[in-house]
Amino acid sequence: MSLVSVNHLTFIPQGACEPALDNVSLSLPKGSRTLLIGANGGQSLPLSLSIKNITSPAGKSTLLQILAGKKLIKGADVTINGLDVFYQFPEGVTFLGTEWSVALAHQSNPA
Repeated sequence: MSLVSVNHLTFIPQGACEPALDNVSLSLPKGSRTLLIGANGGQSLPLSLSIKNITSPAGKSTLLQILAGKKLIKGADVTINGLDVFYQFPEGVTFLGTEWSVALAHQSNPA
């Protein structure tokens, strides 16, 4: 069994015409290391994973948010340790986006 498993994931952000992730499938075994490489800011360039090459618009943060159960999806299987990230969320998994670093910078440098 894979530690992280995603099957047939397509995600279209609210109000968007194009999917941020289009038919993404990946399987990451326990102990593996994976790099998510793609353009910043939702630009339409390929997302590349070290396990598979996936041609879809860049969606690194979106994929990580989905894996952390922060964005609800339909019609795809997304599991960590065999648990559905939306119904049986596994312990020890969280998503820290760039918001935490921006908030920290504001606290240490008051205007």
